[in-house]
Amino acid sequence: MQAGHLVFAFLLLASIATRAETLVGTVVGVADGDTVTVLDADHQQHKIRVGGVDAPDMQVPSINA
Repeated sequence: MQAGHLVFAFLLLASIATRAETLVGTVVGVADGDTVTVLDADHQQHKIRVGGVDAPDMQVPSINA
């Protein structure tokens, strides 16, 4: 592998690294099936999207069985 390809691969992997933090708060809104807005103790809003979840958007009608 050429040096340029190796650097590109490293930068690509570094850019997709994730970080996790703990957030305690109250859900104050639901944007989609996988996105919520949380209000923390300092009254700051955080838009949280749950990754890896296949949830429908709010505009998609549900099927009631």
